[in-house]
Amino acid sequence: MDYLADIDFVESLLKESLDGNVGPARRFAEANSRSSFAVSVPTSIRLLASAGADDEEIVERFMNAFPVISFDQSLMARTAAVFRAHDIPLETAIEGAIAIIHELKILTGTPSRYKALPGITITNFRDEDS
Repeated sequence: MDYLADIDFVESLLKESLDGNVGPARRFAEANSRSSFAVSVPTSIRLLASAGADDEEIVERFMNAFPVISFDQSLMARTAAVFRAHDIPLETAIEGAIAIIHELKILTGTPSRYKALPGITITNFRDEDS
């Protein structure tokens, strides 16, 4: 896997796909079609929770395209260390720990969310140069 897609990218990609639009998320996904994309447990939960009752099945099928990186003891310990070391939300610490352990780039449209995490490559899918 090359990228850990955060909620910003995944929500954008779903919306663009449902609307039939080719926006920055779809352009990035198409330009990087040989790359692999995974999501964290919190991202998958947030996306499913944001779906209305009528859209739940569509969202579940969409999510099947993304492997979900599950928690193990190593990830929990690394997340706790990242969370303690930085003043960031827990979800950001989880994604930072996943990126470190699995050597993934975090794919987002809001790179400032991860600025406190040194040593992690952040890719902004909204950048025209991506």
